[in-house]
This record gives sequence, C-alpha cells and structure tokens, in this order.
Amino acid sequence: MAAELVLNWFRAAGPPAAALAGDALSVLLTELRPTSWVSGLCSLSRHCAVAFPAAPASVILVSAGRLLVRRDPDAVPLEARKGDAVVLIGGTTHVICDDVASPVQPVDRFVSREQVRDRRPVVLGRGPACASFLGAAVRFDPVVAPGLLRSLPGQIFVSARADGGGALGVAIQLLEDRASDTTPGSHALLNCLVGAIVVEAIRAHAHDTPPPTGVLRAAADERIGPVVSLMHADLAKPWTLERLSLEAGLSRSSFCERFRDLMGHSPATYLRHVRMRHAARLIRTTELELASIAAQVGYRSEGAFCTAFKNWAGRTPGAYRTARDASLGLRPNDARPASV
Repeated sequence: MAAELVLNWFRAAGPPAAALAGDALSVLLTELRPTSWVSGLCSLSRHCAVAFPAAPASVILVSAGRLLVRRDPDAVPLEARKGDAVVLIGGTTHVICDDVASPVQPVDRFVSREQVRDRRPVVLGRGPACASFLGAAVRFDPVVAPGLLRSLPGQIFVSARADGGGALGVAIQLLEDRASDTTPGSHALLNCLVGAIVVEAIRAHAHDTPPPTGVLRAAADERIGPVVSLMHADLAKPWTLERLSLEAGLSRSSFCERFRDLMGHSPATYLRHVRMRHAARLIRTTELELASIAAQVGYRSEGAFCTAFKNWAGRTPGAYRTARDASLGLRPNDARPASV
C-alpha cells in the first residue's frame, strides 16, 4: 500500500508529499518558493553603520564577531554573534553596525557592481574589523507567499549555538563555504541553502512563539492542521463542511468554531483564497486554458470561476494573464482576510 501511494503520486504529478502526510506547515513553507541573491563575505569595521536597501526578506548570517541589526530607526537593535542568523521580513531597509551612535552610510559607498555580481569579499568601513557576515536578499512567490508572510513578525532571530549547531548550523557552514564559489550551479546551491535557513527560522518561530491566530497557528493544530493539508492537496475536490469536519474528527459546529478561532475566518473563506491564489499562479506562469485552471481549483463552470477570480483579484483572469508582472497592481483585494 505504501509503494502504491508513492507510485500513484508520481504518475499523477500529485500534490506535495507534505500534503499527503498532513504536514500543513511544510505545505505552506513549500509554497513560499524563495529565490535569493547571496553577497560575498562582508567585513564590518568598528564604528561603521551601513544601510541596506529593502527586499521582501533579508538574511544576515554572522560568521565572526558581533554586530547589531536595526530594522528601522525607532526599533531596538538586535545583537547577533557568530553562528546567529537574522531573518528580516517585510520589505524595509535595515542597518548593520557595531554601535548605534555611528553615522549611517549607504552600502553603495563600499560595494561595486562587480563585487555584487561575482560575490567578491566586501569591506564595510575603514579600520579594524569587528564582525564578518553573509547577507542575502530573498524574494518569494508574489501571489502565494503574502498569506504566510503576513503572519510573521518583522524579524526572526535564530542561533546555531542554541542546539550545538543542528540543521541550521550545517546550512550556515555550507553557505559560508560556498559563498565565493562562482562555478556553474553555484547559484542554485546557494539558493537552496538560503531557503533552508529561512524555513528553519520560520519553523523555530512557529514552535517557540506561535501566534494566537492565523495560518501558522492553525497549521500547528492537531485537528485543523491536517484539514488544511487536505485542502491544499486537492483543490479540485468539492469540499463540504460535512466532509472537512469529518476529516477533523469534530462535529460541524465544533469544527467551524475551532477553525475560525485559530485561522481568524471560516473554512470556506480560507479554501476560496487558497484556490484563487493557486489559480493566479497558474494563470501567471502557464498557458493552460482557463477552463482547465477552473477545474483544477474546484469550479465546474469557467464563467463561475472568472466571476470568483475577478471578485478576488479585482481583474478578470484574462487581464491578469496579459499583465507583464503580477506586481503591477494585480493583487488580491485589500478586503481579503489578513491571514490568507
């Protein structure tokens, strides 16, 4: 039976294995699809403060010494030492320094285009170094990722020192070892390593400081998490509240109440947004006919699907597809629930 399950999944290009296993958090993390640009090793001089531009997310890995990371001028700086990683989320600029009193200078003052392109080592400031670090700018799937990212804090701190290294320590060490590697395939390897660090940071946050409500909280629940996985695993299925509550082992009323308390909105609302996000990604990245996409996300009628999509995105599927970039105003309505 186990072999048959895997073979059927393979032949049918089925949902992620995590969905079949009921691991909702892995399903959500997989849908982030992070891509990154990694810097060369940066050496930070004493009494130097450097401002870095905004990115959807930034990762700072400290390989030696001590430094401070400040997400905005009014925020309390976060201290990081060798073996620590800081993940910044939310697309804001940030400052790396060893002393908050130091005057802030833009990173372009110290880094050339060639150094960025070739991941060459960078010296930030003048004088003796107080720390060295690697940085990475990270972007995520522009349609699917926002639902999860909105449930995360602006910064996540994780340390490889806490558990004697562990998976995070291995990923950081590999990234440090390969940061200067420019041979073919190196970008793919570095991207995977940065993705692993981002995933580990989010997993640690979800475990140590779970939010009271939202998709992270619901994914961790023993009853609701597996149901979330099932929704993602088969968006074409005509899910009903009766079937979902049966899968959760709860009465219909108890299921709806528990789902809403954890997620912040109803099962139907969550399922609709998951379907529309998946449809948006297919429209943006494939040439599939709209009727085929509609069927994949549970709509028997192309017309009903187009109406639902326009209500969600503010534009028709055709207008969404012909746009050059999903970021050109083609985003889900601001009226959508904050956690989806």
